[in-house]
Amino acid sequence: MALTDENAHYPYDRAGISVALIGSQSASTMGDSNAVTARLRMRTFRANLKSDAHKLQVEIEYLEKKLERLRQAPPSTRSHRAPFAMATDVLLSHSNRLRKHVEARTRLIRELAVWLSAQRPLPGYRWLTERALHMAVLQHPNHSFQGDDQVTITLHTSPVDGGTWRDEANEVVDGTSSRVQVTVFASIDKVAKGYWKLFTQGIASSPMVEWVDSDLVYFHSINPFLGTSKQSILRRFDPSPRQVVFTIVNVSHDEIVPLTDGQMRTHGVSCMILDEVSTGITLVRSTDLALAPLTCDGKASLETMGMLLGVPPRLGNDSPTVYLEKIRSAVDSYQIDQVGFRIMVTNRVVADVEAERT
Repeated sequence: MALTDENAHYPYDRAGISVALIGSQSASTMGDSNAVTARLRMRTFRANLKSDAHKLQVEIEYLEKKLERLRQAPPSTRSHRAPFAMATDVLLSHSNRLRKHVEARTRLIRELAVWLSAQRPLPGYRWLTERALHMAVLQHPNHSFQGDDQVTITLHTSPVDGGTWRDEANEVVDGTSSRVQVTVFASIDKVAKGYWKLFTQGIASSPMVEWVDSDLVYFHSINPFLGTSKQSILRRFDPSPRQVVFTIVNVSHDEIVPLTDGQMRTHGVSCMILDEVSTGITLVRSTDLALAPLTCDGKASLETMGMLLGVPPRLGNDSPTVYLEKIRSAVDSYQIDQVGFRIMVTNRVVADVEAERT
Protein backbone atom coordinates (compact mmCIF):
# COMPACT_ATOMS: atom_id res chain seq x y z
CA MET A 1 0.00 0.00 0.00
CA ALA A 2 2.96 2.28 0.85
CA LEU A 3 4.35 1.62 -2.63
CA THR A 4 1.00 2.27 -4.17
CA ASP A 5 0.63 5.56 -2.35
CA GLU A 6 4.12 6.61 -3.36
CA ASN A 7 3.42 5.89 -7.00
CA ALA A 8 0.18 7.78 -6.81
CA HIS A 9 2.07 11.01 -6.03
CA TYR A 10 4.65 10.53 -8.91
CA PRO A 11 3.78 12.55 -11.97
CA TYR A 12 4.68 9.70 -14.52
CA ASP A 13 4.30 5.99 -14.14
CA ARG A 14 7.06 3.58 -15.12
CA ALA A 15 5.38 2.55 -18.34
CA GLY A 16 5.24 6.18 -19.50
CA ILE A 17 8.94 6.61 -18.75
CA SER A 18 9.78 3.59 -20.97
CA VAL A 19 7.69 4.90 -23.91
CA ALA A 20 9.35 8.32 -23.70
CA LEU A 21 12.83 6.81 -23.72
CA ILE A 22 12.07 4.60 -26.76
CA GLY A 23 10.62 7.56 -28.76
CA SER A 24 13.67 9.67 -27.99
CA GLN A 25 16.03 6.96 -29.23
CA SER A 26 14.02 6.46 -32.49
CA ALA A 27 14.08 10.18 -33.31
CA SER A 28 17.83 10.31 -32.74
CA THR A 29 18.42 7.35 -35.11
CA MET A 30 16.25 8.89 -37.91
CA GLY A 31 18.08 12.18 -37.70
CA ASP A 32 21.43 10.45 -38.11
CA SER A 33 20.18 8.59 -41.24
CA ASN A 34 19.01 11.82 -42.92
CA ALA A 35 22.32 13.47 -42.25
CA VAL A 36 24.19 10.57 -43.83
CA THR A 37 21.97 10.72 -46.94
CA ALA A 38 22.54 14.46 -47.27
CA ARG A 39 26.28 14.02 -47.02
CA LEU A 40 26.24 11.32 -49.73
CA ARG A 41 24.13 13.51 -52.02
CA MET A 42 26.49 16.44 -51.59
CA ARG A 43 29.50 14.23 -52.21
CA THR A 44 27.97 12.97 -55.47
CA PHE A 45 27.12 16.50 -56.59
CA ARG A 46 30.67 17.68 -55.98
CA ALA A 47 32.06 14.68 -57.86
CA ASN A 48 29.84 15.49 -60.86
CA LEU A 49 30.95 19.12 -60.81
CA LYS A 50 34.55 18.03 -60.74
CA SER A 51 33.99 15.62 -63.64
CA ASP A 52 32.24 18.28 -65.73
CA ALA A 53 35.00 20.75 -65.04
CA HIS A 54 37.57 18.18 -66.14
CA LYS A 55 35.72 17.51 -69.38
CA LEU A 56 35.46 21.22 -70.11
CA GLN A 57 39.14 21.64 -69.45
CA VAL A 58 40.00 18.82 -71.83
CA GLU A 59 37.73 20.32 -74.52
CA ILE A 60 39.34 23.74 -74.07
CA GLU A 61 42.82 22.27 -74.43
CA TYR A 62 41.77 20.39 -77.60
CA LEU A 63 40.30 23.51 -79.18
CA GLU A 64 43.33 25.61 -78.27
CA LYS A 65 45.64 23.05 -79.90
CA LYS A 66 43.46 22.94 -83.02
CA LEU A 67 43.45 26.74 -83.21
CA GLU A 68 47.20 26.78 -82.92
CA ARG A 69 47.56 24.26 -85.76
CA LEU A 70 45.29 26.33 -87.96
CA ARG A 71 47.32 29.44 -87.26
CA GLN A 72 50.56 27.66 -88.15
CA ALA A 73 49.15 26.02 -91.37
CA PRO A 74 50.19 27.57 -94.75
CA PRO A 75 47.59 29.77 -96.51
CA SER A 76 45.11 27.91 -98.70
CA THR A 77 45.86 27.74 -102.41
CA ARG A 78 42.14 27.74 -103.15
CA SER A 79 40.95 30.98 -104.78
CA HIS A 80 38.35 32.94 -102.95
CA ARG A 81 35.22 33.66 -105.03
CA ALA A 82 32.86 36.53 -104.74
CA PRO A 83 29.48 35.73 -103.17
CA PHE A 84 27.71 36.92 -106.33
CA ALA A 85 29.62 34.39 -108.46
CA MET A 86 28.80 31.60 -106.02
CA ALA A 87 25.12 32.58 -106.05
CA THR A 88 25.16 32.61 -109.86
CA ASP A 89 26.53 29.06 -109.93
CA VAL A 90 23.88 27.89 -107.49
CA LEU A 91 21.11 29.46 -109.56
CA LEU A 92 22.54 28.03 -112.78
CA SER A 93 22.69 24.55 -111.27
CA HIS A 94 19.12 24.87 -110.05
CA SER A 95 18.00 26.14 -113.48
CA ASN A 96 19.65 23.16 -115.20
CA ARG A 97 17.85 20.76 -112.90
CA LEU A 98 14.54 22.46 -113.63
CA ARG A 99 15.23 22.39 -117.38
CA LYS A 100 15.96 18.66 -117.28
CA HIS A 101 12.78 18.13 -115.28
CA VAL A 102 10.73 20.09 -117.84
CA GLU A 103 12.33 18.18 -120.73
CA ALA A 104 11.50 14.87 -119.04
CA ARG A 105 7.91 16.00 -118.53
CA THR A 106 7.71 17.12 -122.17
CA ARG A 107 8.91 13.72 -123.38
CA LEU A 108 6.37 12.05 -121.14
CA ILE A 109 3.56 14.25 -122.48
CA ARG A 110 4.54 13.46 -126.07
CA GLU A 111 4.62 9.74 -125.37
CA LEU A 112 1.24 9.96 -123.67
CA ALA A 113 -0.12 11.92 -126.63
CA VAL A 114 1.03 9.18 -129.01
CA TRP A 115 -0.49 6.54 -126.76
CA LEU A 116 -3.72 8.53 -126.48
CA SER A 117 -4.01 8.92 -130.23
CA ALA A 118 -3.59 5.16 -130.55
CA GLN A 119 -6.26 4.65 -127.89
CA ARG A 120 -8.72 7.11 -129.46
CA PRO A 121 -12.19 6.40 -128.08
CA LEU A 122 -14.06 4.43 -130.69
CA PRO A 123 -17.56 4.21 -129.19
CA GLY A 124 -18.46 7.33 -131.20
CA TYR A 125 -18.21 5.35 -134.43
CA ARG A 126 -20.38 2.59 -133.04
CA TRP A 127 -22.87 5.04 -131.56
CA LEU A 128 -23.37 6.83 -134.89
CA THR A 129 -23.81 3.60 -136.84
CA GLU A 130 -26.20 2.21 -134.24
CA ARG A 131 -28.35 5.32 -134.61
CA ALA A 132 -28.35 4.76 -138.36
CA LEU A 133 -29.41 1.15 -137.73
CA HIS A 134 -32.27 2.34 -135.54
CA MET A 135 -33.37 4.71 -138.30
CA ALA A 136 -33.26 1.88 -140.84
CA VAL A 137 -35.44 -0.34 -138.67
CA LEU A 138 -37.99 2.46 -138.28
CA GLN A 139 -37.99 3.23 -142.01
CA HIS A 140 -38.28 -0.41 -143.06
CA PRO A 141 -40.22 -2.61 -140.61
CA ASN A 142 -39.74 -6.35 -141.04
CA HIS A 143 -43.29 -6.95 -142.31
CA SER A 144 -43.09 -4.54 -145.30
CA PHE A 145 -42.27 -7.09 -148.01
CA GLN A 146 -45.04 -6.07 -150.41
CA GLY A 147 -44.64 -4.02 -153.59
CA ASP A 148 -42.58 -4.12 -156.77
CA ASP A 149 -39.08 -2.85 -157.39
CA GLN A 150 -39.10 0.90 -157.05
CA VAL A 151 -36.98 3.99 -156.44
CA THR A 152 -38.32 7.18 -154.87
CA ILE A 153 -36.19 10.34 -154.78
CA THR A 154 -37.30 13.53 -153.03
CA LEU A 155 -35.77 16.99 -153.27
CA HIS A 156 -35.85 18.88 -149.96
CA THR A 157 -35.90 22.69 -149.90
CA SER A 158 -36.42 25.32 -147.23
CA PRO A 159 -36.92 29.10 -147.06
CA VAL A 160 -34.16 31.38 -145.85
CA ASP A 161 -33.99 34.88 -144.34
CA GLY A 162 -37.50 34.57 -142.94
CA GLY A 163 -39.11 34.09 -146.36
CA THR A 164 -41.43 31.38 -147.57
CA TRP A 165 -40.78 28.62 -150.03
CA ARG A 166 -42.68 30.62 -152.67
CA ASP A 167 -40.19 33.51 -152.51
CA GLU A 168 -38.06 33.31 -155.62
CA ALA A 169 -34.78 34.42 -154.04
CA ASN A 170 -35.23 32.88 -150.61
CA GLU A 171 -35.35 29.15 -151.26
CA VAL A 172 -32.40 26.80 -150.94
CA VAL A 173 -31.90 23.10 -151.51
CA ASP A 174 -31.28 21.22 -148.26
CA GLY A 175 -30.58 17.87 -149.89
CA THR A 176 -32.16 14.78 -151.37
CA SER A 177 -33.56 11.59 -149.91
CA SER A 178 -34.24 8.32 -151.68
CA ARG A 179 -35.85 4.97 -150.97
CA VAL A 180 -35.01 1.92 -153.04
CA GLN A 181 -36.47 -1.59 -153.12
CA VAL A 182 -35.25 -4.32 -155.47
CA THR A 183 -35.57 -8.10 -155.45
CA VAL A 184 -32.49 -10.18 -156.20
CA PHE A 185 -32.59 -13.85 -157.15
CA ALA A 186 -29.57 -14.87 -155.12
CA SER A 187 -28.85 -15.99 -151.59
CA ILE A 188 -28.50 -13.38 -148.89
CA ASP A 189 -24.88 -14.41 -148.27
CA LYS A 190 -23.91 -13.69 -151.88
CA VAL A 191 -25.72 -10.37 -151.96
CA ALA A 192 -24.21 -9.26 -148.63
CA LYS A 193 -20.71 -10.24 -149.69
CA GLY A 194 -21.12 -8.47 -153.04
CA TYR A 195 -22.33 -5.22 -151.50
CA TRP A 196 -19.59 -5.26 -148.85
CA LYS A 197 -17.04 -5.62 -151.64
CA LEU A 198 -18.70 -2.76 -153.53
CA PHE A 199 -18.63 -0.49 -150.47
CA THR A 200 -14.99 -1.24 -149.57
CA GLN A 201 -13.35 -1.60 -152.97
CA GLY A 202 -12.10 2.00 -152.99
CA ILE A 203 -10.86 2.00 -149.41
CA ALA A 204 -7.39 0.70 -150.34
CA SER A 205 -6.65 3.94 -152.23
CA SER A 206 -8.18 6.17 -149.56
CA PRO A 207 -5.79 8.73 -148.02
CA MET A 208 -7.06 7.81 -144.56
CA VAL A 209 -8.44 4.46 -143.40
CA GLU A 210 -9.11 3.25 -139.86
CA TRP A 211 -10.35 -0.30 -139.43
CA VAL A 212 -11.99 -0.58 -136.04
CA ASP A 213 -12.76 -4.25 -136.63
CA SER A 214 -13.64 -6.47 -139.57
CA ASP A 215 -17.19 -5.03 -139.75
CA LEU A 216 -16.50 -1.34 -138.96
CA VAL A 217 -14.25 1.05 -140.89
CA TYR A 218 -13.78 4.82 -141.05
CA PHE A 219 -12.33 6.21 -144.29
CA HIS A 220 -11.91 9.35 -146.39
CA SER A 221 -12.86 9.43 -150.07
CA ILE A 222 -12.74 12.01 -152.86
CA ASN A 223 -14.88 12.32 -155.98
CA PRO A 224 -12.57 14.01 -158.52
CA PHE A 225 -15.38 14.47 -161.07
CA LEU A 226 -17.68 16.40 -158.73
CA GLY A 227 -14.95 17.89 -156.54
CA THR A 228 -16.52 16.58 -153.35
CA SER A 229 -15.13 14.62 -150.42
CA LYS A 230 -16.64 12.36 -147.76
CA GLN A 231 -15.70 11.14 -144.29
CA SER A 232 -17.58 7.85 -144.04
CA ILE A 233 -18.23 5.32 -141.29
CA LEU A 234 -19.22 1.97 -142.78
CA ARG A 235 -20.54 -0.87 -140.64
CA ARG A 236 -22.18 -4.23 -141.16
CA PHE A 237 -24.79 -5.63 -138.78
CA ASP A 238 -26.09 -9.20 -138.69
CA PRO A 239 -29.26 -9.02 -136.56
CA SER A 240 -30.29 -12.55 -137.60
CA PRO A 241 -29.20 -15.32 -140.01
CA ARG A 242 -31.85 -14.10 -142.45
CA GLN A 243 -31.03 -10.39 -142.32
CA VAL A 244 -27.98 -8.18 -142.95
CA VAL A 245 -27.87 -4.40 -142.50
CA PHE A 246 -25.28 -1.96 -143.86
CA THR A 247 -25.04 1.59 -142.52
CA ILE A 248 -22.95 4.43 -143.91
CA VAL A 249 -22.68 7.66 -141.94
CA ASN A 250 -21.01 10.55 -143.78
CA VAL A 251 -19.89 12.98 -141.09
CA SER A 252 -19.77 16.69 -141.80
CA HIS A 253 -16.86 17.75 -139.60
CA ASP A 254 -13.61 16.04 -138.74
CA GLU A 255 -10.78 17.83 -136.93
CA ILE A 256 -8.20 15.48 -138.46
CA VAL A 257 -9.29 16.36 -142.01
CA PRO A 258 -10.51 19.97 -141.91
CA LEU A 259 -12.40 21.49 -144.80
CA THR A 260 -10.22 23.75 -146.96
CA ASP A 261 -10.98 26.47 -149.49
CA GLY A 262 -12.43 25.19 -152.72
CA GLN A 263 -13.62 21.89 -151.21
CA MET A 264 -17.14 20.59 -150.82
CA ARG A 265 -17.99 17.91 -148.27
CA THR A 266 -21.09 15.79 -148.66
CA HIS A 267 -22.71 14.44 -145.52
CA GLY A 268 -25.72 12.40 -144.57
CA VAL A 269 -26.64 8.80 -143.79
CA SER A 270 -27.46 5.65 -145.77
CA CYS A 271 -28.95 2.35 -144.66
CA MET A 272 -29.38 -0.88 -146.61
CA ILE A 273 -31.34 -3.88 -145.33
CA LEU A 274 -31.04 -7.31 -146.92
CA ASP A 275 -33.82 -9.76 -146.06
CA GLU A 276 -34.02 -13.38 -147.11
CA VAL A 277 -37.51 -13.87 -148.52
CA SER A 278 -36.90 -17.52 -149.30
CA THR A 279 -34.04 -19.71 -150.45
CA GLY A 280 -32.26 -17.92 -153.30
CA ILE A 281 -34.39 -14.74 -153.10
CA THR A 282 -33.24 -11.60 -151.30
CA LEU A 283 -35.09 -8.33 -150.84
CA VAL A 284 -32.83 -5.26 -150.88
CA ARG A 285 -34.22 -2.07 -149.34
CA SER A 286 -32.26 1.11 -148.75
CA THR A 287 -32.76 4.65 -147.52
CA ASP A 288 -30.35 7.48 -148.36
CA LEU A 289 -30.30 11.02 -147.03
CA ALA A 290 -27.78 13.27 -148.79
CA LEU A 291 -27.67 16.75 -147.31
CA ALA A 292 -26.42 19.77 -149.21
CA PRO A 293 -22.61 19.77 -149.33
CA LEU A 294 -20.71 22.10 -147.04
CA THR A 295 -18.04 24.59 -148.04
CA CYS A 296 -15.88 26.92 -146.02
CA ASP A 297 -18.56 29.57 -146.57
CA GLY A 298 -21.44 27.37 -145.46
CA LYS A 299 -24.09 25.40 -147.34
CA ALA A 300 -23.65 24.93 -151.08
CA SER A 301 -25.55 27.40 -153.26
CA LEU A 302 -28.49 26.61 -155.52
CA GLU A 303 -26.24 26.70 -158.60
CA THR A 304 -23.79 24.31 -156.95
CA MET A 305 -26.57 21.86 -156.13
CA GLY A 306 -27.75 22.04 -159.72
CA MET A 307 -24.25 21.28 -160.95
CA LEU A 308 -24.00 18.23 -158.67
CA LEU A 309 -27.34 16.95 -160.00
CA GLY A 310 -26.32 17.43 -163.62
CA VAL A 311 -28.31 20.61 -164.31
CA PRO A 312 -26.61 23.15 -166.63
CA PRO A 313 -25.62 26.50 -165.10
CA ARG A 314 -28.40 29.02 -164.68
CA LEU A 315 -28.94 31.40 -167.56
CA GLY A 316 -28.99 35.12 -166.97
CA ASN A 317 -32.76 35.40 -167.36
CA ASP A 318 -33.57 32.34 -165.21
CA SER A 319 -35.04 33.15 -161.83
CA PRO A 320 -34.15 30.98 -158.81
CA THR A 321 -37.62 29.43 -158.98
CA VAL A 322 -37.22 28.45 -162.63
CA TYR A 323 -33.79 27.01 -161.92
CA LEU A 324 -35.16 25.10 -158.94
CA GLU A 325 -37.85 23.56 -161.15
CA LYS A 326 -35.13 22.43 -163.54
CA ILE A 327 -33.43 20.72 -160.61
CA ARG A 328 -36.69 18.98 -159.67
CA SER A 329 -37.14 17.79 -163.25
CA ALA A 330 -33.60 16.42 -163.23
CA VAL A 331 -34.33 14.57 -159.99
CA ASP A 332 -37.49 13.04 -161.47
CA SER A 333 -35.61 11.85 -164.56
CA TYR A 334 -32.84 10.51 -162.38
CA GLN A 335 -35.42 8.64 -160.30
CA ILE A 336 -36.81 6.83 -163.35
CA ASP A 337 -33.36 5.73 -164.46
CA GLN A 338 -32.35 4.54 -160.99
CA VAL A 339 -34.69 1.52 -160.88
CA GLY A 340 -32.92 -0.28 -163.68
CA PHE A 341 -29.55 1.00 -162.51
CA ARG A 342 -29.97 -0.38 -158.98
CA ILE A 343 -31.06 -3.77 -160.32
CA MET A 344 -28.06 -3.81 -162.64
CA VAL A 345 -25.66 -2.93 -159.80
CA THR A 346 -27.11 -5.61 -157.54
CA ASN A 347 -26.89 -8.27 -160.23
CA ARG A 348 -23.32 -7.18 -160.96
CA VAL A 349 -22.14 -7.51 -157.37
CA VAL A 350 -23.74 -10.97 -157.15
CA ALA A 351 -22.11 -12.00 -160.41
CA ASP A 352 -18.72 -10.87 -159.09
CA VAL A 353 -19.14 -13.03 -156.00
CA GLU A 354 -20.10 -16.05 -158.09
CA ALA A 355 -17.14 -15.43 -160.40
CA GLU A 356 -14.77 -15.52 -157.43
CA ARG A 357 -16.03 -18.97 -156.44
CA THR A 358 -15.55 -20.47 -159.88
